[in-house]
Amino acid sequence: MTSQMAQINTVTGIQQVNETLKSMAAQFTALQVLQGSNMVGHDVLMDGNTLSIKNGTAQGAFELAAKAESVQVEVMSPGGQVLDTIDLGALDAGRHDVVWDASKYSFQGDPVFKVKATLGGKDIASSTFARATVTSVGSEAGIMKVQLLGRAAVDYSSIKAIL
Repeated sequence: MTSQMAQINTVTGIQQVNETLKSMAAQFTALQVLQGSNMVGHDVLMDGNTLSIKNGTAQGAFELAAKAESVQVEVMSPGGQVLDTIDLGALDAGRHDVVWDASKYSFQGDPVFKVKATLGGKDIASSTFARATVTSVGSEAGIMKVQLLGRAAVDYSSIKAIL
């Protein structure tokens, strides 16, 4: 009988710990959203190759894995038609911005871009980032969501940089 009472107390204790952890998780999510509200109005970077157009200027970013002696950015329509090639010359490894005059852009959907970087005739690896403005933050099923201007909401964990 004593061992059964101990087992009942253990089960009750585990249930209380579970309830406490659920409460802490809810409080953590609320705190995360409160802190995330500082991002509203700021631009963020996330994986992607879409350029965001704001006031006639399209912006994105990319990161080079190593130094490159030649970097070119091709700006394309959503269907893949090359609209412009931006020659950026030699660049060091790291993150760099893409800025393109989109004042005459007339296609449906946002333009996309591709980076071609070389050193000594060999390709240099690069990663592309879409840029967007945060309009609001919230939570869904305990996960912080970031609403972006002109785009769908994304998980906070997909944000690579806050500008």
